[in-house]
Amino acid sequence: MNYKRILCLDLGDTRIGLAVSDLLGITAQGCGVLISNGEEKDIENIRKLAIEKDAGLIVVGFPINMDGTKGAKAQKIESFFLKMKDEMPCECVLWDERLTTKQAERFIEEAGYNWKKKREIIDEMAAQLILQSYLDCNI
Repeated sequence: MNYKRILCLDLGDTRIGLAVSDLLGITAQGCGVLISNGEEKDIENIRKLAIEKDAGLIVVGFPINMDGTKGAKAQKIESFFLKMKDEMPCECVLWDERLTTKQAERFIEEAGYNWKKKREIIDEMAAQLILQSYLDCNI
């Protein structure tokens, strides 16, 4: 058994949502956001976080279109991913994240959070949903 955590990233233009698995790879928990400071600094911060969390794998949300094609955002994330993966202390994979931000928004609205709080947690919750999807498909 691996007994390393899986770190998940929901890459946005201004924030990077973060989630991490438990040691058994069964559940995902949100673990905050990183404010984006440009590719080089973001890669450095993600690398430090992967080491700190003892990650054995990094899952990066990949926003492909509903028809399976890559839009501009998916191409941007893929480009960042290709630069990032060689700098990480562990394996990195892209994972289909279709509709996770919308799902996170729906959960937050149902919970009754105000707009300011919603903005603070939406990226973290999206990362948690992406990671839980990955874990559920890979148990």
